[in-house]
Amino acid sequence: MTIKPDPVITSRYLDGETIQAIAGSIGRSYGYVHARLKAAGVQMRRNGGGWPAACRARWVSTSPCGTDAAAQRHRRRSEPLCEPCREAERAYVRDRTRVRRAAKREEARLAAASPDATRDAP
Repeated sequence: MTIKPDPVITSRYLDGETIQAIAGSIGRSYGYVHARLKAAGVQMRRNGGGWPAACRARWVSTSPCGTDAAAQRHRRRSEPLCEPCREAERAYVRDRTRVRRAAKREEARLAAASPDATRDAP
């Protein structure tokens, strides 16, 4: 049995509609639509298609070099850090360390100011 290509299915797929959407709208299975597309010689798209616009925008708009985010991007891509990114990363680590130390000092100060209830027990 020879499968005949369907020009309507082919044009809808080439216009960007998914196989699942086409199959659902014509009341046929995924396999039916897929077979008609293969018979027409259509080059299939990757599974999953593209990313939603919000995700795409997140990766397309990159932070400029000289920021900690750009340094992280260099590391993710296994690239050597440029000098501006290296300096930004150092500044970020310095600031983070400063904040953590200040929080520990404040915690110790509060602990020393308020006597522990267990110390007063006989």
